[in-house]
Amino acid sequence: IVILSVLAYLLFLTFGGADLSHYLPGLSALVLAAVRLLPSCSRINTSMTQLGYARTAVESICRAFEETEPKTDEHQRREVDFSAGISLRDVSYTYEGSAETVLTQVDMDIPVGSSVGIVGPSGTGKTTLLDILLGLLAPEQGQVFVDGIPIDQCYESYLRKTAYVLQNTFLLDGTIRDNVAMGEEPADIDDERVWSVLEDAALAETVRRLPKELDTQIGEQGIRLSGGERQRLGLARALYRDPALIVFDEATSALDLETESAVMTSIYCMKGQKTFVIVSHRMSAISGCDRIYRVKDGKVVRER
Repeated sequence: IVILSVLAYLLFLTFGGADLSHYLPGLSALVLAAVRLLPSCSRINTSMTQLGYARTAVESICRAFEETEPKTDEHQRREVDFSAGISLRDVSYTYEGSAETVLTQVDMDIPVGSSVGIVGPSGTGKTTLLDILLGLLAPEQGQVFVDGIPIDQCYESYLRKTAYVLQNTFLLDGTIRDNVAMGEEPADIDDERVWSVLEDAALAETVRRLPKELDTQIGEQGIRLSGGERQRLGLARALYRDPALIVFDEATSALDLETESAVMTSIYCMKGQKTFVIVSHRMSAISGCDRIYRVKDGKVVRER
């Protein structure tokens, strides 16, 4: 647009018999200003394209929030104090459109204060078992109980007492403090609590050696941290809100054995204080668990 405008103006002056030498300084300034504006215009155009691209996803998330609005029935808002633990009874599940049953008549107990390991090859149903345990999937048969109460009757209370640590921990491009207390208003963040959970995750000494300590910027997806430090930061975040149950879904599978050992040592130091469910395809990650279940051919068998 700028180039065409300048050319049109030059043609207008030329056909009008004007002396172009009088207009060159002004035209030069206009061209220079346009060159300086072009990068900003390009960024605006790129941002508008990204907004249009993301709009569908945002609308989908908004619809999901509306569809999963907590029900107002009082019997579905029962409180649990997580004093007895979790049990799965005769649980079976088949994905829609599939003829193969993923899980068949699963019976499983997770006592309070215990560490439970779930092991098995990829594709055997470990993640499906976790989704049912977390209430993300409703079993076709059987029931999940929390303190003896069906999970669908105490789901809100149950979720408030649960933390979920994934294989790839999502990290903000912000400070260590922001990442540990993610979701908290800056004025409400308790630094003493942040240091306490960093100690529990065996990361406090590393943070104290940093020049800005809790104010250290870790970069996009924690690029300035090692793999083990990112995992331990994810563990610290999970501990920040003092959950009763912490679930690890292949949280150490991307780590080398030495780093995995350091992370698991941090977890096992809290045995008895928290209830842990650790899913892995490596026995080394769950060797210290109180109970070990193996998932194979749709069955869940206790090995220890």
